[in-house]
Amino acid sequence: MLEMEDKTMPIVIPGEIIASEGYRAGDNTLRIEGSIVATRIGIPRREPERVSVIPLKGFYMPREKDLVIGIVTEVTYNMWKLDIDSPYPGILPAADVFGRRFDPTKDDPLRKFQIGSVIKAEIVAFDRTQDPLLTIRGQDLGEVESGFLIRINPSKIARAIGRGGSMLSKIQQAIKSRIIVGQNGVVLLLTSDPVVREKAMMAFKLIEEEAHTYGLTEKVVDLLSG
Repeated sequence: MLEMEDKTMPIVIPGEIIASEGYRAGDNTLRIEGSIVATRIGIPRREPERVSVIPLKGFYMPREKDLVIGIVTEVTYNMWKLDIDSPYPGILPAADVFGRRFDPTKDDPLRKFQIGSVIKAEIVAFDRTQDPLLTIRGQDLGEVESGFLIRINPSKIARAIGRGGSMLSKIQQAIKSRIIVGQNGVVLLLTSDPVVREKAMMAFKLIEEEAHTYGLTEKVVDLLSG
């Protein structure tokens, strides 16, 4: 049975039972004969009525409604392809950007986003039979025109955000800058201060390296206050 109050941060292996009655199987877990077992090596995490496992290593697997930060790698007459640090490229349709008036004979996607443009988008559809479909129709979505990008292993994003956003909030308070975290492991730091950038990079590197350890929030706070 999972006990999150312990003074250790347990690591589970595939097939290990991490919960039984009273929970639903979350990410990287499977229910077998009344018990929930891990399907990846990682850290067990209890959420309301659900148990999941944060993998120690892994790539980003797209999910609907995820916020991602990607880089345009290809432009065609009717869409942009984005590298979202996943085996699957993100697809942003030109119609999503230009609207219903989009006419491929008149509208040139290169006028809007070019190769190398950084885009904040939301995944609206993905079922593994086709590449994830993106949208920028939403608050604070679209091209990123300023800031600093930090990449961490996508499997550590949950730890970087923290329960209820606690870790992310602590970092933002310490460096006095806004941070936007993409579920695909790309972090956008909204500052031009090189000292703040360096501190943030150190903090996220610590999270990436010690995501499995207990007391990580305190370690990050100590690092940033030094």
